[in-house]
Amino acid sequence: MAINYTKSAKEIIKAVGDDENINSLTHCATRLRFILNDDKIVNKDEVNKN
Repeated sequence: MAINYTKSAKEIIKAVGDDENINSLTHCATRLRFILNDDKIVNKDEVNKN
């Protein structure tokens, strides 16, 4: 089963509070690293699902 990266990206962005809440984003080999404006609005269960 192929991963739908577009769908996954949209779900992650929504779970962290949409693009308005993202201050910056970087990546390494295994992780996305977000700097958020308000980390209290993150839906952690939804983020961990992706």
